[in-house]
Amino acid sequence: MGYLNPFIRPGFENALSMAKNSGVDGLIIPDIIPEESGEIRKLCRKTGLSLVYLAAPNTPRKRLKAIDAASGGFVYIVSIAGVTGARKTCLQRPLNT
Repeated sequence: MGYLNPFIRPGFENALSMAKNSGVDGLIIPDIIPEESGEIRKLCRKTGLSLVYLAAPNTPRKRLKAIDAASGGFVYIVSIAGVTGARKTCLQRPLNT
């Protein structure tokens, strides 16, 4: 799991090749969305890596289906709505079913 920046400098193809050769099976890159990740998604498939997208508890059903279709392996469901970190209370919302 990491952000997109480290993939940009060596280039997506080189970075994915290094990841695969290091034993990585899949990637969670939280700062990309399916609509803006066509190039890296295509290279992941070519390299044999899964690209996993995130969904929040309040993700609309239609969007969740699109995220599921674009993800390889599984969808990472964020467990809370809001920012991460310590808090006194937690907003609990069920996933859209």
